[in-house]
Amino acid sequence: MKRKLSRLEWLFLLVPIGVGATWCVAVFAPAFWQSLFPRTLRGHVKTIGRLSFSRDGTTLMSIGKDVRSPPIGTHTDEIKLWNVADGQPLWSVSSNGSSPSLWESAYFSPNSRLLIATEWINDNPPQGQTSSELTHIYNARDGQEVQSIPVTRSAFEFFLDDKTLMSFGPTIRIRDLASKKMLRSFVSDYNYHVYPQIDWTKNFMVLLTDVDPQHFTRGCVLDLNTGHRVFFPATPWNSTTGSVPREFVISRNEKLVASAHRNLDHPTRLWDAKTGKLLHVLASRNARPIRFSPDSKTLACADQLDSSQNPAADFTKARICRLSLFDVSNGATRWSQISLLNCDSLFFSRDGRLIALEGSTNPANFDYQNFRSRMVVELRDAQNGALLTTIPGSNAVFSPDGKTLAVSDDKVIRLHDISGLAR
Repeated sequence: MKRKLSRLEWLFLLVPIGVGATWCVAVFAPAFWQSLFPRTLRGHVKTIGRLSFSRDGTTLMSIGKDVRSPPIGTHTDEIKLWNVADGQPLWSVSSNGSSPSLWESAYFSPNSRLLIATEWINDNPPQGQTSSELTHIYNARDGQEVQSIPVTRSAFEFFLDDKTLMSFGPTIRIRDLASKKMLRSFVSDYNYHVYPQIDWTKNFMVLLTDVDPQHFTRGCVLDLNTGHRVFFPATPWNSTTGSVPREFVISRNEKLVASAHRNLDHPTRLWDAKTGKLLHVLASRNARPIRFSPDSKTLACADQLDSSQNPAADFTKARICRLSLFDVSNGATRWSQISLLNCDSLFFSRDGRLIALEGSTNPANFDYQNFRSRMVVELRDAQNGALLTTIPGSNAVFSPDGKTLAVSDDKVIRLHDISGLAR
């Protein structure tokens, strides 16, 4: 005959089980539920246009249209900084409210203590008036303005390091942050006809030089310490076909430059950054964007497969994206995968394990004027291109530790736990 357990015996039996279950819920449930229901940051009243983590990962910056934003064509923007730990806003600042204006660029300093933001005021001024730009430097902790610097039209500023500022425009100016003293300056010869992508490291900048009288353009690697230039071969410029390379990136080890054209006639190329020598021609055409991996060993290219022969003039057509990863040592293709439509952004996580790609999934619903509200982010394994997950939203950015992906979804920011991916 089986003996029944007394109440005291049941108590001794169930209490350890209950304690263990409570511990498991406390430890594992938050990560589980956060993976299903990401943290949401609310505070913007209109569409968010950009996100960025500070280098130490404790602060998130967002730029969105302000409540005072006038109709499309004239903008007023707001920068907000958020505490990543608790999701609470730290401070915010709006661009000039007395005239149409926007934050053209904003960057954290390498030590995460400062934020530099270039304000573009009155992009379309009345006749007889001129537009202007102003760079503000804020304390990232409390939003107090440290400096305000007028800059040349069509210029923006960013930190080369914690003590040095660089202003990029028709003239490149490098200044000491504390004293504002000019350290050195160079003429950029930047090609404002086509506004190609530029890229830079602490010591070098790669850009497309201006069209010369013979209608040829040249890629250029500019040494930011000496002003020495290394040029790539001249390319005929054609405003109809967009035959000039518009995508330029430099590897983090400063040894390689990649260039890509926005049409199907020219492949993506790899160059020696020191000599300008052509190293490899890749099996990639009409690639935008392109990115080197953090270790500089591979290059990711997002080829737009079904662009028209006039892609420079037609950006509203849905384009299928083929994402490929190339070995920069020999130019060989490691893997290639068909991905999203109308790829808008491509980047690696800091550890190089993941690749994030932004684009659309449904061409029938694609509306270029409002494309950001319909975009998704694909996360792929950088080793083999396998699709890991798809997240609704845009303006995606990895946290420095690679455990969180921040995306914007119209007026809100969502922080997704991705710590379990690609392990």
